[in-house]
Amino acid sequence: MRREHKATVTLAVVLAVFLFCWLPFFTLHLANSICLINTPEGGCMGMLPLFLATWLGYINSSLNPLIYTVFDQRFRTAFRAILCCSFVRR
Repeated sequence: MRREHKATVTLAVVLAVFLFCWLPFFTLHLANSICLINTPEGGCMGMLPLFLATWLGYINSSLNPLIYTVFDQRFRTAFRAILCCSFVRR
């Protein structure tokens, strides 16, 4: 039962981080698309918010290994073994 609880917590954290990282991207792009339809002279949103929202979405991919490392001992052990072996080979 404890293992299932830990898996549920890990999944909840991964989902929350995913939503936090990707929701601005989809919200801003949807708003910009609606604005482009309603205003023929161009978008009502600058490129910087879209750029930052895109990179926030990309950052989500780098956060997943960190989340799994924090919440799962088996993943942490395997990750450490991979890193140690890769440094020994060089």
